[in-house]
Amino acid sequence: MEQNLLKEKYGEIKIKKELFSEKADTLIEDLSTRIESGKQEILSYATKTGSLI
Repeated sequence: MEQNLLKEKYGEIKIKKELFSEKADTLIEDLSTRIESGKQEILSYATKTGSLI
């Protein structure tokens, strides 16, 4: 009985780990896009103001 409970808990943890990994990949991609966009805005502003040579 205890063995089955451990297997069940392990299965739940494995599923949660997989779901987290899938969500993390999406979040990382979104953050990378936002960071790149922000970087371009900063460079554009610096160029317009003459701060960037």
